[in-house]
Amino acid sequence: ALSIIRFRTPIKEPEEVGFIMLVIASSIVCATFNFHFLVILYVLTVLTLCILRGAKAFAGGRGDGMAIVVLGGKDTAAAMQSVEDRVDQHTRNCLLESTSSKGGAVSMQFSFSGLKTSPAALQTEIEQAGDIQSVNIFFNRPGSVV
Repeated sequence: ALSIIRFRTPIKEPEEVGFIMLVIASSIVCATFNFHFLVILYVLTVLTLCILRGAKAFAGGRGDGMAIVVLGGKDTAAAMQSVEDRVDQHTRNCLLESTSSKGGAVSMQFSFSGLKTSPAALQTEIEQAGDIQSVNIFFNRPGSVV
């Protein structure tokens, strides 16, 4: 079963590998007419997925996306606070994970969940916070986009 994954290049994510393994296991169970094992396999799979989904929600759910904002100019302290307030206003949860500066430019990295507006509206709002050089918004999973 692992040779299927090894030589098939488009499969890269662990979820895809898990799905292929589940399909192979289900096929073997059906071929041997052990349908009670199939029910047990699917019940365990659903329980595992529910536990994983619940654990992410319980941990704070900071995994929907990431925003990277690069500031320039002289008054970066006020602009940083303004950017942080605007991101916090347009998301359910946000966390300033890191900041860095180089050559007069300050880069801020936020993780967020629960985007309340569209990504374009968030980007426009952040750009009005001060001397913004760039705004990049990344989503960790499909379906995070409003």
